[in-house]
Amino acid sequence: MTTVCFGVLRGKRVRVTQLNTCSVPVTGNSYVVSSGFIQVTLSAEVEGGDEYIQKNADGALCINERAPDSLKRLSIAIDWCKVDPDIISIITGNPLEMSGADAVGFRIEEGLADARWGLDLWSGLSDQDCAAGEQYGYLLVPNITGSTLGDIQIQNGTTTFTSNGYTEHNSGWGVGPYDVIGSPAGPLDVAISSVQHALLRTTVVAPPAAVCGAQTL
Repeated sequence: MTTVCFGVLRGKRVRVTQLNTCSVPVTGNSYVVSSGFIQVTLSAEVEGGDEYIQKNADGALCINERAPDSLKRLSIAIDWCKVDPDIISIITGNPLEMSGADAVGFRIEEGLADARWGLDLWSGLSDQDCAAGEQYGYLLVPNITGSTLGDIQIQNGTTTFTSNGYTEHNSGWGVGPYDVIGSPAGPLDVAISSVQHALLRTTVVAPPAAVCGAQTL
């Protein structure tokens, strides 16, 4: 039985986490928390079910059946308003441009777009019950790949970056490496299964602080 109905309102923070080839979060300098995004768009890619149509001798439908559609994956597009070189490197696999020990940019090179990464996002909620304490919307997309950069336009105005990718099954996220739900905060109660591409829920855990550059997992 549903006990919590919620309206998602305004994005607050995203966290990008590098995954290995088995789609498991990587330890080390492997995640970035940012508020420098404009919007995140998830779109379902669906395989239409087969239709079975047969007319009788009089031209009327004798058989009229359609198999259910199947969700194949989600495509994900993110519009970024701040350039964090570590985010771009994690999601696209493009190399960082270094000045000594500091990342000062990134390079764009040809090759397979096979980097893997996970995304979690915090949002606000509308019509909150203040007596219950502040809550947030929480979106998890645990297994993303195929990410490339869209058009980059330098002009008399703001320059934004768009990244495009898609989700895959067989996530190795499990219950996750972060404490994102509950009080005291802990990981997910139930692991992400092999056929689950995203999770949207509420949480009482506040979003982490935005920090420029990669942090240590």
